[in-house]
Amino acid sequence: MSILKRYPLASFFILAYAIAWIPVGLQGIFGRGILGIAAFAPALAAIILTSVNEGPTGVQSLLASLFRWRVQFKWYLIALFAPVALEILAIPLQDWLGGATASFDLRDWMRTLPSQMPALVPVLLFLVLYSSGEELGWRGYALPGLQRRYGSLWASLILRVLWGFWHLPVLLMPGTVQTGIPIPGYVLTTVGYSLIYT
Repeated sequence: MSILKRYPLASFFILAYAIAWIPVGLQGIFGRGILGIAAFAPALAAIILTSVNEGPTGVQSLLASLFRWRVQFKWYLIALFAPVALEILAIPLQDWLGGATASFDLRDWMRTLPSQMPALVPVLLFLVLYSSGEELGWRGYALPGLQRRYGSLWASLILRVLWGFWHLPVLLMPGTVQTGIPIPGYVLTTVGYSLIYT
């Protein structure tokens, strides 16, 4: 406990890796389904460290941060539509660079969107919950501590390395969504993501 209190950031990263990577090692015994637990490792590490260092009030404040959205309306629009715009721009860019692209008709997609909404809502809620398992730890716990020590730019780059390396097993493991992603491209992409998220 004294080590967790004395080195909270280092302890966070060690716990986040351990909680995530142990199921990777155990998947042969319990099956691939156990890997789903790994996505929540950073959140669990953050809750454990916050509980040790700040008690129940700190944990309550950490969890409440998931629902504290104090920004101007324009930032909601950017958060909702910028990823879509980037994906739409990526399609012709991928084609121009000679990569394979799926046939995609934006007008057709927009026409069918209202009928797809009932099916999309549970998927979106699941994705929010799933990403909260990571982001509560990476951005909710680790990033503020790193920023206090190193400033925003260096904190983002340090976190990017630790966050990216944490994903290494699923990049190398056959049969995952991330299988086959080129690691250099993944590194460059996550550097950009890390800076944008900060």
